[in-house]
This record gives sequence, structure tokens and C-alpha cells, in this order.
Amino acid sequence: MTLTRGQQHPRRGTAWDAACKLLLPPRSSLRVVAMEVGTPADLGTGSIDINPWIDTRSVPSAPWSTEDVELLTSYGVPLSVALALEEQLGQEVQHQLMSMLHALVLKSRAARDQLNAHQRGGCYSCCSSLGSRPGKEAACLAADIGRLCKERHAEAGQQVACEDWTQFGSACEVWLRRGQRTIRVLVQSEADNHAAAFDFDGVHLTGGRVWAGSLLLSRWLASLHFAQDLRSEGRGAGLAAGPVLEVGAGLGLAGIVLAKLGRKVVLSDREPVLLDRLQENIGTNGVGENCRVLALDWAMAGRVKMRRLLQAQRFSAVIGADVIYCEPSADLMVRMLPHALPSGGVAYFVNARRHRPGILGFADKLRSAGHRVHEQHAACDRALQDLVCGSFEPEQEYIALTVFVAAP
Repeated sequence: MTLTRGQQHPRRGTAWDAACKLLLPPRSSLRVVAMEVGTPADLGTGSIDINPWIDTRSVPSAPWSTEDVELLTSYGVPLSVALALEEQLGQEVQHQLMSMLHALVLKSRAARDQLNAHQRGGCYSCCSSLGSRPGKEAACLAADIGRLCKERHAEAGQQVACEDWTQFGSACEVWLRRGQRTIRVLVQSEADNHAAAFDFDGVHLTGGRVWAGSLLLSRWLASLHFAQDLRSEGRGAGLAAGPVLEVGAGLGLAGIVLAKLGRKVVLSDREPVLLDRLQENIGTNGVGENCRVLALDWAMAGRVKMRRLLQAQRFSAVIGADVIYCEPSADLMVRMLPHALPSGGVAYFVNARRHRPGILGFADKLRSAGHRVHEQHAACDRALQDLVCGSFEPEQEYIALTVFVAAP
């Protein structure tokens, strides 16, 4: 972990070191999925680390920069400090831990959410959770921590500490790592599992949560982006220049990853609740300059107004994660692609195979429409599959399709 060290007070000797030694990896629900990005040839496949931890000896003393606070929060340090404070401690060490927790909570709403989720059923009350009687200054800090968590609880409601992503209302981060670079995207799912669900020709679909396909697609696209240097040297096939359209974006993970990498992206979906969530996720991840939201019903893509709108965007690529479920959705996508890419281009899809009858003949439909298609098995780490949807799709398989869309 690299921390941005600004102006700092000197370390407070043995008390600070003793406090840091008490910081252990919290046994908590999902906070972070860290994925190493490999090469495009294998769809970027690399190692996966769930809830990574830090070397606590690298934690500088406060004050911390906002960037430091957010990074420490991502690693679960607020929860780790809160758990340490539940133990019997000397006043000096307790005060150091309390100061650390207060600094995190003061600057980070995510830290407050993490503590409120840990409380399960209400907002976090630091004073009632201490394992030792606090001194006067520590008690004041504890009271202020409780106040901040209570205010956040009133603002955002109870945050859900999910054991996996089959639950709704959860928030966590996806990290894509390549060498020394890490792309971090915060994913917030819908709290209401019915609000983002709809029927498509009798098939019940849900776009308000993260699916494994979006993680695999995000990693693949990141590998294509990082291959740009190779592409410029004629040694690889990177992602073509130009704006990108994500269809059936849901929470917008793949598109936001590209926006964080500097690409111009339009996130599209048809459900109003998802369009609102997409706009919120764009703001949360600070990609408003590169990323916009579009209400797009595939069945309407051929209408004059929408066709002209899509043509004006000059998209070079279309991306989609787990968007083909049934035959009608496959047919609509085949008809929609030429409208999204009227001058030709490339589409990248990652889709589950099982329980998705529409994907079985999707490639053949595309070829019949005059497009070239490359199919490839997309390996999904078992731990990742179990984490995302192992409770109801434990043996799922995935396919990646590269579609070279022919100009009409």
C-alpha cells in the first residue's frame, strides 16, 4: 500500500506502534475484490484477492490526506480499529486507536457506513462498544464518532454488510491492478431487489446488482486498454479509440472502469431506477467528465430519433456484460448493433452460458447478419463465482465474444 503522506505529527512512540499492532484483518463481509489484469490473449485473467489487507507498519500517523483515508477505509481499517477498541486496553493505546478512528470517520462517509454495517440493526455507538473505560479526551472522541455515524445513518439508512452479492443494498469496491497502477471503482447496488427487476418475454431479470460477467468484462477491457502501447507498436490488439457504449449497463461497472482509464463512455439501460443509480455511481467515482447516461430500449434503436442520436455519438465500440438471456434479447441485440455502430466497429460481450438460452445461438445470429465473431471461453475463478452468485449459480460458465460489426 502506498499512502500519500502530507504534513504529519511525529509518531507518538511506543503507544502508536502498539496501537498499530492491534490492527488485524477484520473478519467481515465483502469490501474489496482486487483483480490482477493479465493480457488480452487470456481476457486479462489474473489472480484475485478478496478483502486484501495491509502491512500495518506502513500506516503513518495522522493527520491523513483524504486519499489516505479512503484507501485505509477500503482496506477495512475503520472496522479493524473498532474491533480493537472492544478489547481491554491501556488508556494511551486506547486514545491512539480512538484518534485514528475519529480521523477516518471525520473524513469518510464510507468509514461511517462500514461501522454502521458492523452494528447490524442501527448506527454505530462507539461509547457502548468500548472494552475499557475511556479517559476524558477519548470519551469526547468516542461521542463525536457516534454523532457522525448517527448522522450518516439518518442520511443513508442502514448499510447492508453482505456475505455475497446475492444480497441487495451492498456497497463494495472493485480494484483492477496492473503493475503499480490500480483502478478503483465503488459499486453500490440497489437496496430494493424488486425495484430494478423486470420481465423480458416472461424471463425475470435483475440489473440492480453485480454479476460475474461484469467483473470478467471489466478485467478484459482493462487488459485491452493497457495493451494500447503494444497496439501502437504493431504487437497487439488494444481497444480502438473513440467513445464506447455500454448496453444493459445495470450498475455501470465495466463502463466506469473505462471512464477511469480516460475513455469517453455512455452507460445505457432502459429501467428508470437503474438510470438513476448509474448517475449516482458516475458521481461517486468522479468520472462525470468522461461518462454520461442514456435511456436506451434496444427495441427503439431503429426509430428515427434514437437512430440519429446513436449515429451522432460516433461510437467505436459497444460493450455488454450478461445482457443476453433469451431469444428475443439476442434478436434485439443483433438488430441494434448496426444502429449503435453505423460505421462499423467492435462489440465485446461476456455472458453466462447456463440458464441463458438466448446466448446459445447468439454468435450464429450475428454471423448471419454479416458480422465476424470470435468466441472464447471466459474462465471465472471459483472463489469469485461463489462470492458473486454461488448460492444460486454455483456451476456457471462464461463465454466472451468479440464481434466485428460490419457497416451497413
